[in-house]
Amino acid sequence: MIKLIIKCLVLFIFASMGVGCNNVTEPNHVNIYDRQNPNRTKIAPEIVDFKDFKDDLFKIYWTYPTQNHDGFIVERKVNNENFQEVFKASKNINSYTETPSKSSIYNYRIIATKNEFRSDYSNEIKAEYKNELKYNIAILNSAYHNHIGDLIAYAPDKKLAATFTDKINVINAQLPLAVVKQIPSNNGTPPNLIGFDDTGDYLIVIFSDNSVKIWETLKWNLSKEFTVNKKYTIGKFVKSDYILLAGTDNSIDVYNFQTGILVQSFLHSNIVTNLEYNMISNTVVSASKDGKITIWSLSNFQKILEHTIADNIDFISTAQDESQIIAVNSNKIILLNYIDLSIVFEYQRAEAKKIFNAFFEKEKNNIIFNTENDIYLLILPDQIEKKLHSFSTQYRSLFSDKRLNYFFIGGFPMILFNVDYQQGFWDFQKL
Repeated sequence: MIKLIIKCLVLFIFASMGVGCNNVTEPNHVNIYDRQNPNRTKIAPEIVDFKDFKDDLFKIYWTYPTQNHDGFIVERKVNNENFQEVFKASKNINSYTETPSKSSIYNYRIIATKNEFRSDYSNEIKAEYKNELKYNIAILNSAYHNHIGDLIAYAPDKKLAATFTDKINVINAQLPLAVVKQIPSNNGTPPNLIGFDDTGDYLIVIFSDNSVKIWETLKWNLSKEFTVNKKYTIGKFVKSDYILLAGTDNSIDVYNFQTGILVQSFLHSNIVTNLEYNMISNTVVSASKDGKITIWSLSNFQKILEHTIADNIDFISTAQDESQIIAVNSNKIILLNYIDLSIVFEYQRAEAKKIFNAFFEKEKNNIIFNTENDIYLLILPDQIEKKLHSFSTQYRSLFSDKRLNYFFIGGFPMILFNVDYQQGFWDFQKL
C-alpha cells in the first residue's frame, strides 16, 4: 500500500514557467530546474495538501493561474531511466494518478502546452518519490558510535527499541529511525538484559550486578529500583503485574513489577531457552533444552500443559490470536496448536544454518524467520521458502510487531522491516 499521496501546487507561467511539489523528507523545499539552464534552482512553492490513500496509487495535483495554454503533459522518470511522456491532459485536467511498480524512485515533470508545442522557457521540477512497497527495509546507521550491539529490546505499541553500547540507546523504531534518548550505564556496570513492558510504558534494565532499574518512557523518569537474586538472560515484562526472568537454570522466576519481590518460580526439567507472554489468556509459553514446551497460567501460577516436541527448542513465538505456536529446533520450524500442543507441520530446511527467530505475519499467512545473515519468508500452506534479503553482517535478533506487521532487526546497523511493503534498502545516514 502506498503511503505517499502528495497533492502538489504546480505553477506554470510561459515566460518563466515554474512547477512546485514536495517530498516527504523536506515538505516545503524542493529544487526547481530551468529547462534551458539546469544549474539554476529555486525554492519550490508551498504544498497545499497532503493525503494518505489506502490504495496502491498516488496522485499529483496542479493549478495553472492563466488561460494561456490548451493542455498539460506529464513526463516521468523511473529510477535511472530517461524521462518519458506518460500522460496528456486537456486544460481542464489538473491531476495525474499512477499505480506504481515495485522498487522504484519516481521523478515527474508537468509541462504546459499550446497547439502541441511545449514551452522552451519554462522551469521544471523534479519531484522524487521513493515508494514504500512490499518488504521495505530501513537501516539506522550510527553517526557517533561504532557498534550498536546485539542486546536489543522492542516495544511495538510505542515503536521504540533499546540497545546498549557505553550507554543505553532508546531508538524511534519507525521512519525516520533516530535515537531519542540516551541513559547512562549503572556506574559503569553494563546491562545483562533490556526489555520493555507489554505496552511500552516502561523500560526495564537488569544490570550485570543484578540491580534492576525501571524508567517511564513518557518522560523518562526513573520509576523503580530493586535487586534480583541471580543473573538472567531471558525476560518478559508485564505492565503493573510481573517481570518474568529465566535463562540460567531450569526455572522461570516471577517478580512483582511494583515491589521487585520474587513471588513464584515455574520449574522445568531442563534449562529454559525461551519464553513468551500471551496477554489474551494471561499465560506463559516456555521452551527448554530437553525439547519440552510448557504452558503456565499467570492467574494461579499452575502448569496447564506440557509436551516434548523435539530434542531441543531454541525459540518460540505465538500468533497474535494465540491459536498457534511456532517452535524452532536448529534449522527446523515446528507449528503447533496452542490448545493442545499438537503438531500441525514440521518444516526442515535443506540448508543447515541455524534459525534464530521465527514469527507469523499479521494475518498468519506466512512465517518470517532469520538466520545469521538472511531473512526468509515461509509461504503457507505450501511451505515455499523465499529469501527476502541477505546481509553482510550477522543478525541474530529479530522482533515482531504482530499487530502492524513490523519487524525490528537488531545488530549493526539496525533495521526496520515492514512486511506490508516491498522494496530494497532505505538508508538513513544521519540520526
